[in-house]
Amino acid sequence: MIQTSYRLNSFFFLPCLFLSLALCAACEKKDQIKGNPPASPSNNISLSKAKSPSIPFETIPPSPSDGKGFAKVSPTEGIIANQTGTWEITYHVSAEGIAVGGGIVMQVPPFWGWTKPQTDMPNAPGFTTVETNNPSTRLECFAGDQHYVMAKVKTSPLRKGDAVTFIYGNTDGGKNPGALAKADYYAESRDKFFIKVDGDGDGHYFPLPQEFQPCFKVLPGPAKKITANAPSIVQGGKTFQMNIAALDEMENNAHSYQGKVVLSVKNPSGEKKSMELELSKDSMGAKLFTLSLEKPGAHTFSVEDSEKGFWAEGNPILAIEKEPKYHLFWGDLHGHSSLSDGAGTPEDYYRYAKMVSRLDVSVLTDHDAWGLLLMDQNPDIWNRIKDAADEFYAPGGFVTFAGYEWTNWKHGHKHVLFRKATRPLLSSRFQEYDAPDKLWKALPDGEAITIAHHTGGGPVGADWSFSDPAKEPLVEIASIHGNSEKLNAPLGIYHPQPGGFVQDALGKGIRLGILASGDSHNGHPGRRDPRARLSGLAGIFAKSLDREGIWEALTHRRVYGTTGPRIILRFLVNGQFMGEDVLLKDEKVPRQIFVEAVGTDAIKRMDVVKNNMEIHSEGPQKREIKITFDDNSPAKKGDYYYVRLEQQDGGMAWSSPVFIDISRN
Repeated sequence: MIQTSYRLNSFFFLPCLFLSLALCAACEKKDQIKGNPPASPSNNISLSKAKSPSIPFETIPPSPSDGKGFAKVSPTEGIIANQTGTWEITYHVSAEGIAVGGGIVMQVPPFWGWTKPQTDMPNAPGFTTVETNNPSTRLECFAGDQHYVMAKVKTSPLRKGDAVTFIYGNTDGGKNPGALAKADYYAESRDKFFIKVDGDGDGHYFPLPQEFQPCFKVLPGPAKKITANAPSIVQGGKTFQMNIAALDEMENNAHSYQGKVVLSVKNPSGEKKSMELELSKDSMGAKLFTLSLEKPGAHTFSVEDSEKGFWAEGNPILAIEKEPKYHLFWGDLHGHSSLSDGAGTPEDYYRYAKMVSRLDVSVLTDHDAWGLLLMDQNPDIWNRIKDAADEFYAPGGFVTFAGYEWTNWKHGHKHVLFRKATRPLLSSRFQEYDAPDKLWKALPDGEAITIAHHTGGGPVGADWSFSDPAKEPLVEIASIHGNSEKLNAPLGIYHPQPGGFVQDALGKGIRLGILASGDSHNGHPGRRDPRARLSGLAGIFAKSLDREGIWEALTHRRVYGTTGPRIILRFLVNGQFMGEDVLLKDEKVPRQIFVEAVGTDAIKRMDVVKNNMEIHSEGPQKREIKITFDDNSPAKKGDYYYVRLEQQDGGMAWSSPVFIDISRN
């Protein structure tokens, strides 16, 4: 397999063109998150700075000595997330050797808090030294802006049996304690320092094979809080499962947590019942419990570990008497792992979604061409993602789809979801798929959909001159990037770009369902990054919790989005569910609007929006709202209605629109 190489010009090492742009632009985003560091390096690329990914990278084949050898790291585990330490990364030379002029690059993960290595200040964070066991070889070493240290061979080639050791965070035996390096914010079962090798000295550095890269674990810290989630709508008298999970300060699942937790449930009449539950050592910081509710109506619940001072409120649970036509499931359909620019493995990602966030639906959507290794040049990455989705799929319990992010810097980003059969990787860098219409044409009919995200700006807005309701039935209105409903919206997206918002698309007559997802890069799908202003979740009304049922709901637009809280929202027009079409016999037929919501906090405002204009609003409410009214104004084909809800705590939700058609028969 031919791998991409990167030529060294003026000692500039470029593992990924876009990665360097992201890191250089990081300071621009700080004011967008009210002084907090950016939630994602990839958040910070403005359209003006992003170069077209369709420009081909160098694709010369490696020489026989490039990318050879293996490396190990010490320590391999016991590294606590967000803590300081020293690491030794030892590269072992292969039989092909390294010629004079060649060298080794050790790159520290550039994402998520790792200290940038440096070689100049012995008592400053991240001080790194390089040494070899070959006394005849002199190395020239220096650090680069993209979290790497390079060791170039100046005299006497390196031979098999030789080793080169990078000591990252070298305190010189404790003499310089300020040299320690800080680890990743996020726990990862398989993190790595990235090694590339130029064996023949031509300036082209190729990565070691994945299995020969130095891998290690980053462990979660001690528990700082607990969380709990339950289904939002349940049938009275039937059992259901809720979870309790312990989290450290960066929302990693705190595996070491043990404790007794009191679960308190308050029914619609205000009566409260409590029971004691236990998480043992074997629970690994997260456990499922089986409950049932008898009385119809909205229930609230909380969990408390009084010994440790932890308390958390769960989501509202609406108990109903009869089995509903559609069940409400929660999903996060957009997130990243360390296979591109996120944290953790695919397995880490899905375990967190299932056991910590207690999602019903989860999709890992790593980038097609972004990160230290590009998926479109490494088929093993795409195969790994597909395999993980299939491994964790459990009909009736947990639904996954294979997906990836089509990372196009001209027309906008879209995540691509596959139902179950043919699942090709169609990269945004390839000319055959570098525009939305080309992508949609190439995707298998009935087996794939795309969802545009951060459409109102951020890294790059959406190009709504393209539309295909069969291949792109949905739009992501909110994520860690912000709210893309309209210009100047609450919690609005940074770098807003007029023309790219969701209302712009609807105003063009594009029929889109509305959902939200996290776009998480911390390996924590379904939860808000502590450094981001908001997140995103998708409420999905489906007949069944399996791929067929969820796919049918997505393609029929029976979805809504929130900024993270599990707000219950039902919206119908003339009895038709959100996302569906209403067929009127003429323009004079009234439209009956029905809205029901149960918030996670007091409701500040609820708006019914028609053709991007508010036609009905409700002021401050308690946590529940239920209204019905008629719109008697003349209807026209293409009218659309949707609901926007805002809570006192800033949490928001949006329904998918109901669209109006008129039959004159």
